[in-house]
Amino acid sequence: MAGTDTTLFNCVQKLQAVCIFTADIVSTDEPLYASLRCRSGRGLEPDRTGPVFSYERVLAAAALYRINPRLKLIPSGGFTNREDQQGTTISAVVAFELEQLGVPRSAIIEEPLASSTQEQVVNCAAVSREKEWSADRIAILAPSWQFERIVAFLIVTRDIKPFALGITRCLPMERALINEDPIWEGLFAEWYAIPAVREMMMKDALGAVQLLTGYHPVYGVKPFRGFPDPLAS
Repeated sequence: MAGTDTTLFNCVQKLQAVCIFTADIVSTDEPLYASLRCRSGRGLEPDRTGPVFSYERVLAAAALYRINPRLKLIPSGGFTNREDQQGTTISAVVAFELEQLGVPRSAIIEEPLASSTQEQVVNCAAVSREKEWSADRIAILAPSWQFERIVAFLIVTRDIKPFALGITRCLPMERALINEDPIWEGLFAEWYAIPAVREMMMKDALGAVQLLTGYHPVYGVKPFRGFPDPLAS
């Protein structure tokens, strides 16, 4: 058992699968990635919305696997929004990186179609239904600040089976990493104090509120991101 977070340890031990809500990838000429030509963004490397800590999610997933080697890991992510790198899915990059971190290929199930958090929820739920995993045996791994939006999706869509509010676990990327090495706590405290990161987190929280209220200044009373109006009966 790595770390001292016994609650996290006990939770992960009961799981069958963890859905990794991935973020964006970046182009690279690093020899390790010669066949892919891209890798997950690291640290403060931004995508179009700001720093999203892509590789840290991969590290967190590998840390969870070390807690429970019976886990199946489902990296969810389609093609990048970067115009210079359209040939490789994010899920394929993350799967490769997980293997480099010691996770066997047999423990990885790629979900290569999602292009948004909404689609990650829907597509990972579909994989979970196919595998017949129950709500209490699967979890979602993402940064802590992204769960506001994920929970808003589940509320507005009245859950997406087998995901269920209060039953399906939300595993913060930060908690998984800090459990293995306390140095991460200082790193996240430093990173999350940076103005660009704070702005990105604020926009994410605002997006969750907009989903729940059914109002966005750009869209007005039109459906927001394809969701029905939550005020409608």
